[in-house]
Amino acid sequence: MNLHFTPNLGQSVHVPISYLHTTTAELCFSAIVDSSDYEKLQRDNGKVQLWSDLPVNGRRAGEWGENAFQESVPLEDDELALGFNEATSDKHVLSLVVPIPYAAHIHRQFSFTYRVAYPSGDIKWLGSFGHNGSLVLEETQSDERIGLLGEGWSRNDEGTHAWNAGSNVTESVLIAKAFYPQHWNVRAVGADSLLSQPQNACLLFLVPVIYGSPILLPQTFVLSASQGTTITFLPTGDITASGSSSIHLECFDRHDSSVADFVHRAFAFCSLTKCQLLSTSDRHAVVASPLGQYPVIADVVPLSTSLLNSQISIEWTKFAPSTAEFPLSLFLPGISRARFYDSADQHPENIRFLVPPTGGQFMLTPLYTLENKNSQEFQLAILRSHVLVPSSSFRDRQILPTPPPSPFLHPIAHLSPIESRFNASSNSISEMGISSSGRGTPDGSDSDATADDLSVNKEQGIMVSIKHVLAAISLFFSLLFRKLLGRSPLNTHAADSVTESR
Repeated sequence: MNLHFTPNLGQSVHVPISYLHTTTAELCFSAIVDSSDYEKLQRDNGKVQLWSDLPVNGRRAGEWGENAFQESVPLEDDELALGFNEATSDKHVLSLVVPIPYAAHIHRQFSFTYRVAYPSGDIKWLGSFGHNGSLVLEETQSDERIGLLGEGWSRNDEGTHAWNAGSNVTESVLIAKAFYPQHWNVRAVGADSLLSQPQNACLLFLVPVIYGSPILLPQTFVLSASQGTTITFLPTGDITASGSSSIHLECFDRHDSSVADFVHRAFAFCSLTKCQLLSTSDRHAVVASPLGQYPVIADVVPLSTSLLNSQISIEWTKFAPSTAEFPLSLFLPGISRARFYDSADQHPENIRFLVPPTGGQFMLTPLYTLENKNSQEFQLAILRSHVLVPSSSFRDRQILPTPPPSPFLHPIAHLSPIESRFNASSNSISEMGISSSGRGTPDGSDSDATADDLSVNKEQGIMVSIKHVLAAISLFFSLLFRKLLGRSPLNTHAADSVTESR
């Protein structure tokens, strides 16, 4: 049987434990089994076990005993997967987590080996005499994953690291550094909702992304900001603070506190957020945006890490009031799939999720029934933030009246030269497109304006005729007067020319 273990037999491993770590160290033993050996184990009901003198399951340090390896739980029919199954068909991963209260066992060497136990009582030892593995716990004053920067940090009696801004209002002050930003999956909580980017947050969950098979399971860091302060995690790994108050940094220890108590304490410290703790398991926290907003976004945050998938169950009643009025769509961004629930039908008492080691996210949003122009109904789920507006506000909306047409502008009248000299004032008014007779009645109708134009033209024609008659009479009397005085027609013509030129 060919099994590949970490840590391997025949080697001595030194496990450094950071000063930021909690009082419990979770040691991870793992085994990779190929497909043929896994089928043989399944067929013979063989159990892969750790045989060690570690102080676990009530045993004292130095007392030998067994601990069984576990494998990832399969996806069941009524479960929803928050991520894709990355396991290959020809390899199977087995894992065992051993919690050690390391403070009392610093620098002590522990020994271990591996074996396979069968229901018949047979034992197959995978090591040999003098070829065991060993490990030693060591405490360090540094952390290879994250470093606290600046002089504002201190540690209280509960083991919480606190940063204080002091008397000054700070703006984007560098307070910590994540040395490998790609090794973190950052979940951010804002004042009003979960944040898609970890900027100006009041709560940050720094979930480690596990590569390979670490012996010491990395812990999730939780940074919470008090009122008046925000936290930002930059792509470079820099962690900055803005504000005038304080920030707490903690790690969850599931052997010392419950998930609910730990998260409620963090929420109480950053009291401004409207987000809430929707549900918990022994190692996960489900943090959700306000249930009165659509869609409801929930992050399943692993506070205690693992190499294997795990399960979490959430009661249907936790989703109220989102389940009150509409059918629901539960969308899984990690795998781009959805499941639909009709609130009028019999809904499940619990919704069960299969959670990958890095956690996951789901979105709960109403299903809206719409109708197209062919009277065909279809249902729509909106995955962006939106609000519901009562349809009555559209039906009862008053239609504004149509505005009146623009006033009609009359064309400019073209006057003859005689008419221009005779009525200069009328010409200046006509050039503006306004009838001189209509100056006092700007609101007159088109028919009235036309009648006024005809009246003005008629009066002008009469005046011109009278002028011509008077000119003819004047010429007649002038000729008669000259004839009586005995002047010749030639002189008359000359005088006539002078008269006309005046």
